Amino acid sequence: IEKYIVESLFLMNDPAAALARLESRYKEMVDSETSTLWELFTREGTLNHAWTGGPLTLMFQYMAGISPTSPGFETYQIKPQLGTLTHLETGFDSVRGRMEVKIARQPGAFRLKLSSPPATRATVCIPLAAEALKAVRVNGKPLWLNGRENGQVPGVKPISEANGYTRFEVDPGDWQFEAR
Repeated sequence: IEKYIVESLFLMNDPAAALARLESRYKEMVDSETSTLWELFTREGTLNHAWTGGPLTLMFQYMAGISPTSPGFETYQIKPQLGTLTHLETGFDSVRGRMEVKIARQPGAFRLKLSSPPATRATVCIPLAAEALKAVRVNGKPLWLNGRENGQVPGVKPISEANGYTRFEVDPGDWQFEAR
């Protein structure tokens, strides 16, 4: 049931509480000599229990924010909820090819690198409100300023700004978003 508790914290837009919960519940397992997750938090039961790994999917889906919006990742979204994290990296092989995401933030700056495979379309969500960011550059070119399109980058289309994010639709390829 721990997965559902942590997921509810992400759904309530409280990633800091979700991360704190993950650490309080899983730190002993991660720091132990075993390389698996235990059945029970008390270390009773089996020391290799698949159901305990449910929150691992949440790290991918909410912290990195990667989720499909159509079958086979033909379209997908990246909407990170970093909480107290300052950076993360993840990647995986989809039926369409390799996807990689690197995210880093510091006060007044947010960076997201995306490598998106052929035959996909991604919606990249940049959390502007959380960082009080005003401008976005993509692959070094200005694209967005104070809630409006401020240039053009082939293969990238600004969509909207809502709920603390500004959203961009991107074609397959390598993209580097930088917000300040």
